[in-house]
Amino acid sequence: MPLPVALAPLASPWALKAATGAAAAFALYQATRRARWSDARPAASEAVLDDVPEGLEWGWSRDADRARADARAGLRGHLRWGEDGPGVAMDLSALARLRLGLLKARSKPFREPAR
Repeated sequence: MPLPVALAPLASPWALKAATGAAAAFALYQATRRARWSDARPAASEAVLDDVPEGLEWGWSRDADRARADARAGLRGHLRWGEDGPGVAMDLSALARLRLGLLKARSKPFREPAR
């Protein structure tokens, strides 16, 4: 059965992309409305992330049998629509650590040779 002419614009790829963008904008709008009324106190882990200074920093150290890499990133900013319009406050904080260590080889169990 052919698509009715009245529904043809709804099936176009542009209409699907527009609907996806509208859904994402609506989700962001709802999240900012709920965040405005949030009275939650930050947990201990959030307090640590609040103390991360702005900027990027990373380091690497290696011992005889162990290696370690650390990274820290902090970014804070505001995005406003218009000079005095509404906006969104952004706070991006990340801490990461990677440890690598060498393990001693295990002794292999004795096996019968294959015939």
